[in-house]
Amino acid sequence: MYHSPTAKADDYYLKIKCFCDEKDIHYCEEIQTLPENLLIMTHDIECVSYEKNTFPMPETSPIIQISFIISSVSEILIKGLFVLNTCRSIPGVLLYTFENEKTLLAAFSDFVNIIDPDIISGYNILNFDLYYIFTRGSVLGVKQTQSIGRILDISCYVKNSKITTKVTGTIETKEVSIPGRVTFDVYETIRREFKLKSYSLNSVSYTFLGSQKEDVHYSYMLDLFLKDSDSRKRIATYCLHDSFLTFELIRVLNLIVNQLSISKVTNVPLSIMLVRGQQLKVTMQLMRECNNVKVLIPYMPRKNFNNTDQYEGATVLEPLKGLYSEPICVLDFASLYPSIMIAYNICYSTLMKDRAELAKMDANDYNLAPNNEYYVKPHVKLGVLPAILKKLLDERKKVKSQMKNITDNFKKMILNGIQQALKLSANSVYGYTGSANTGHLPCLALSESVTSYGRQMIQHTKTFVEENEKIQQELNKKPIVVYGDTDSVMINFGFATIQETIDYGNKISLMVSKEFPKPIFLEFEKVFKPFLLLNKKRYAGLQWTSSDKHNKLECKGIETVRRDFCCYVQKTLQAVKFICKMVRDLLNGKFDISDLVVSKTLSKSEYKTLLPQSEVARKMAERDSSTAPHIGERVYYVIVAGPKSTPLYQLAEDPLYVLEHDIPLNIEHYLDALKKAVGRVLEEIDPNCH
Repeated sequence: MYHSPTAKADDYYLKIKCFCDEKDIHYCEEIQTLPENLLIMTHDIECVSYEKNTFPMPETSPIIQISFIISSVSEILIKGLFVLNTCRSIPGVLLYTFENEKTLLAAFSDFVNIIDPDIISGYNILNFDLYYIFTRGSVLGVKQTQSIGRILDISCYVKNSKITTKVTGTIETKEVSIPGRVTFDVYETIRREFKLKSYSLNSVSYTFLGSQKEDVHYSYMLDLFLKDSDSRKRIATYCLHDSFLTFELIRVLNLIVNQLSISKVTNVPLSIMLVRGQQLKVTMQLMRECNNVKVLIPYMPRKNFNNTDQYEGATVLEPLKGLYSEPICVLDFASLYPSIMIAYNICYSTLMKDRAELAKMDANDYNLAPNNEYYVKPHVKLGVLPAILKKLLDERKKVKSQMKNITDNFKKMILNGIQQALKLSANSVYGYTGSANTGHLPCLALSESVTSYGRQMIQHTKTFVEENEKIQQELNKKPIVVYGDTDSVMINFGFATIQETIDYGNKISLMVSKEFPKPIFLEFEKVFKPFLLLNKKRYAGLQWTSSDKHNKLECKGIETVRRDFCCYVQKTLQAVKFICKMVRDLLNGKFDISDLVVSKTLSKSEYKTLLPQSEVARKMAERDSSTAPHIGERVYYVIVAGPKSTPLYQLAEDPLYVLEHDIPLNIEHYLDALKKAVGRVLEEIDPNCH
């Protein structure tokens, strides 16, 4: 029994042992809303090494501070700190001070049980904070650290783990179990959901929040800790700000609400879903639907597919490269692959492999896919996958419709999370069938049929737009499809104004949509003006969805020194001045080294190869194994000066090491990279540019 410090004298909380195994948790149709009263504890720790310039290790280095924020998904309720030694107070922050680390850890553990959060969150807490707390608890004999779960006689634990997905590859991490509570690592979630150059809290906060942390390097932490209460207040402010930034990422990016929405949609408990890939989510939906229609899923032992077991992917139309000053209309097939699977009833259960059985059927009872696979039509047998997809897309349409009439921000946030979850879930089904070597239930015939229909549709759209006599008569010219990729086409109608292009784009989308069975629908997406088309999957354009004001500059596959470089496309003179300034700054040493840092993921296959990221990882491991990047993590490096004959990978170096040892950078390398990037852009405008 725990007594709350804020409760009345006769108010007590009684813990009752009640739990079930995760495999016994099932989807409940009656629960239609997400919980609004979730209690979240976001935390961060600071620790020190008594050996100068050495990264703290949990076996020997103490925890000196733990910050926490108690909140709902959108509102902070309590802010506080557990601090070793004295510390100057911080307005609006609860401050608990302790004379030794053992009492600090014991008090923090008791605090977790008193507050009783549903979710324990933080940034990189799986690989660092929670692992560190549990290890320090074991070293010091503080048993309470192993008992911060909700089940009285089941201890918390941490163990090494690996997560392998088609998107991220293999990532080495740690699995943390706190029975009865969900462990939500914001770092792992953002790394899985967003493609960023850097996943440090500082970089991620700047990207999404526009603010950064006051970075205190671990080598300075000991001096600050030993000095006085004012310097320990600086550590406390820094520590608490890390928790605050993590909470803000949860709030602004809607992270927990989105993950709860996906959990509800996919029938996967949140605690499992956060550490597993997309395939499990599709499997759980498949199991639920098969159970509803009384269909058994066969056991499929894993096998290795050889290189011949591949299929042709999506169509990418040959781009008509150049700089377009006239508006370019972009039309997009809404949820293309899910719509194809519904329209043509593509499923394991509808695939006809028995040609003798097929010969007995009426020709109106099946579809022949472009890859020569046969599928019975819905009136004969509705496929399980199309049934799942139809429910997902119908539900998403209903949720998006509800959002238009909602004014409450929290409810709108929840609905937006649900519709995003539904979209992601629907798009994952096609990939599930095509995951040959790692899939739960692969069937390449299905995925090949889907992509073959997609290729056929893109090609038919191009032909329809360019060859339709009615369109040519209305325009008094032949429209040109300048590019097409997977589910979208880009068309030059030859109009001078953006509004004319928008209006005609909407008209054409309806005409083309009638060429295909429902629910396949080609919709107007946007207009680019101006538009620079460099090559397949490489273009840039100013995006318009109304003629009043442009939305943003959209760049795809274009290398630039700065992300906003191409904003100067319309202002060539400013662009030239900008590049000249960048070159001068490089030559004169007037640059921030962070602007020259490259980041790449260290994969298992690359670990022993001669690549910059593997070389830097090797160097860092030799210097201090505790700070070296692991497989699946991003490695940050710069290129340092050296003889011209030196291979590039040997010139790669850790930026912090470069700063600490005042190593000169390879300016010629960076100038050459800038020259090549600018040249690739300009040569499409004028092939004679060098």
